[in-house]
Amino acid sequence: MRWLGLGLSVVALTGCGQICGDDGLANSQMDCLSGGPSGNAESTSGVESSSSASSAESSTNVTTGDESTSASTISTSEIGETTEAPTTGSTTDSTSSTGSTTEFGTTGTAICGDGVLDAGEACDDGNDVDDDECSNACLPPVCGDAVVQGSEECDDGNADDTDACLAVCLNATCGDSVVQAGVEACDDGNADEVLCTVACSLPACDDGVVNGDESDVDCGGSCGPCGDGQPCVDDGDCLISCIAGLCATATSCKDLLALDPAATSGLHRIDPDADGPLVPYDVHCDMELDGGGWTLVVIASDDGTDTWTWNKRTLLTTDMSTLGSVADLTKDLKSPALHDLAFADLLFVHAPSSVWAAYGAVGDGSQDLAAFMALQAAPQCDDTAGFAMTAGTLAVVPKLCSTDLYFHLGDRDGGSIGFCQANNVNSQAPTFGPAWSGGLNDGCPLDDPSAFSMGPIGKGNLSLDVEFAGLGWGFGTQTNSGVAGLGENNLRVYVRE
Repeated sequence: MRWLGLGLSVVALTGCGQICGDDGLANSQMDCLSGGPSGNAESTSGVESSSSASSAESSTNVTTGDESTSASTISTSEIGETTEAPTTGSTTDSTSSTGSTTEFGTTGTAICGDGVLDAGEACDDGNDVDDDECSNACLPPVCGDAVVQGSEECDDGNADDTDACLAVCLNATCGDSVVQAGVEACDDGNADEVLCTVACSLPACDDGVVNGDESDVDCGGSCGPCGDGQPCVDDGDCLISCIAGLCATATSCKDLLALDPAATSGLHRIDPDADGPLVPYDVHCDMELDGGGWTLVVIASDDGTDTWTWNKRTLLTTDMSTLGSVADLTKDLKSPALHDLAFADLLFVHAPSSVWAAYGAVGDGSQDLAAFMALQAAPQCDDTAGFAMTAGTLAVVPKLCSTDLYFHLGDRDGGSIGFCQANNVNSQAPTFGPAWSGGLNDGCPLDDPSAFSMGPIGKGNLSLDVEFAGLGWGFGTQTNSGVAGLGENNLRVYVRE
């Protein structure tokens, strides 16, 4: 049995031609078509149909256009559609005036979900599953349509990358380079923990990992000093010093050089008594001259400041106060190392001439330089009481009688030791601190030692509160060639145990 479709109308024909023709009865084909003697064919679509038949013949010849086909009946709608009707052994075609032909069973209306790809549909899989490869709107999966489909992990229908679902329909995770609001503090998308940890949290000094500017776990950088033996980048990462990449405690520049033979001249931190009560501090080290390992303790400079005067001479011995900064080698300086470091050797470096002189075994390693100078005779009038230079570029020149080092020299003024000792109390100009033997007016030795002294001079023609910038041998040898008053001329004093 086949169905005749007229638009939305369907008429059932059951072997009509054969039955009506075989029974020999007077019933007409119209009766058969109409389903009864009433002659009204049933139509469900409201479309009128016309039927023609001949009672005189068992078959009817119908011509539509240029075709004539023998059939039991032909039904033509007024809308111009032609429908193929079933017959026994014959076929009748009816062609509309527009010349178009419609297969039986095609409704002409697109229905999403019928499994047929109609016009306007991107897909139609014939089911009501919304999260497969074709949605219930007959559209393929699209990230951002608020439906989780295909390979999508999520789809919240928005382009906000800071929520739990990224705009590319992937779940937000630590390491995706997007900071999830309210969940992550940071997310730089890499395993480098300098700025953001692998847990997407900001570096902290108590998180148990090395991050931020730390040199080791939760120490170094801005997290406080690391202890000895822990990794470091510079001294700032350690309690004392960073030596060859590890924190260590150096008690002096010599100790530092022993710990790190590659250490260079400059600022370093030491702790003279290691675990004792002294607080570690920065010192300037000379790691080059005469084997290196020298710790700077004093600078006498013509910086325009009256520091090393006769009335302040105890700054070199019993006065424990400090002054200046090791970061500025052109200004007067007194480092706490003058009192803290036991010494054996002394080094003097003059600027701007760069002439230097080293003296070995001046001290016995049991006391600091300040304590040593406090015990030296004053005034010293014996020219044989000096310490011989053991290394350096200082040389005897006119008016410099010797390269030997003395302390607290008196002015012999061409006289005897006795004359020197008697007159330096009243009229002559003795010195205090390191000095060298010169012969300024009355010849060698020990004449006018103020011209060859590092520090304070007494009496003479100067006020006891005015500094005379002899700067060691600088004045007497005319090597104080820098601009006066600006600190260009100075003498640096170093110790080494």
